[in-house]
Amino acid sequence: WIPQIGAILKMTDATSLYARYAEGFKMPTAEQLFISVPAFNLVPNPDLQPESVRSYEAGVRFKLARGYVSFGAFYADYTDFIQSFVTIPGTTNISYVNLSSVTLHGIEISGQYQVSENLRANFAASYQSGDQVASPGAAETPFDGATPFNGTLGLRYAMPDYKLEF
Repeated sequence: WIPQIGAILKMTDATSLYARYAEGFKMPTAEQLFISVPAFNLVPNPDLQPESVRSYEAGVRFKLARGYVSFGAFYADYTDFIQSFVTIPGTTNISYVNLSSVTLHGIEISGQYQVSENLRANFAASYQSGDQVASPGAAETPFDGATPFNGTLGLRYAMPDYKLEF
């Protein structure tokens, strides 16, 4: 059971507002709990707890003559965040640990433009940052696991007669 609720409010034929609340849950993988990789000094952590998150997002979408553009903002609050590849103090080993809490927030933009009947160009970009509390009672510090800037560009070519897309 993973609850979430969202809504889209159509302001005009070309403009919509959207919002969503969601909760998530992630169990540690068997590899994180039980598998070691000696060649990389990777050791398992059988004490990992499941990770949970509550997230919020809102934004606006604009429909264009040959595509769309969407601007949004998001916020996520994690409990028992599973951080990968953490150096164990006093050793050269790396493992997985739970961070007591992590918050991430950011903005994103995405869109698509129909270049021709069969060719579409798309893009997405985001900025995010966050804070963490490593263990109960620890001070809040910047979270270095966020990808501050991220972007993608793509082309999609469809050949509907052959049911192919590239």
